[in-house]
Amino acid sequence: MTVKRRLLSCGVCCLMTLALCACQAFNTAGTNQGAGGVASPTSNIGAASGQPAELDDEIARLEREAEKDPDDDVTRTSLAQAYYLRGSALQQSGKLDEAMSDFQNALRFDPAHEEANIRLAQITREKEPDPRADDGKPVAIPATPGPNSNNK
Repeated sequence: MTVKRRLLSCGVCCLMTLALCACQAFNTAGTNQGAGGVASPTSNIGAASGQPAELDDEIARLEREAEKDPDDDVTRTSLAQAYYLRGSALQQSGKLDEAMSDFQNALRFDPAHEEANIRLAQITREKEPDPRADDGKPVAIPATPGPNSNNK
């Protein structure tokens, strides 16, 4: 393993440890929790508010590395994880559009990033709920769009 890769791996480990500590602090430091221990929308998000900004520099650095060597899988995986971590923090703070962008970037660098796929699907469902009829029942969506005979 080259020195460059070893340093990059150490940096990623430090970044992940920092993110996990921030998440743990967020989950235990005075949050208002609802049923089942899930943080409510009024949670104290101040503990995690610095995380996206802290990840900005790391993402910028990794982006530069990826530009230099686009085929470096270690850099691409690290960049995907950094985008995922920042997207997670943004999602927790209610910045869904920014979070979606970061999850999409994570998938751009690592299409197999399962957690980013899950989070992106969660936000998409939240932003675009299933269509409902006036009575509240789900509306069937045609598999293939076509002309609607009701709209003549």
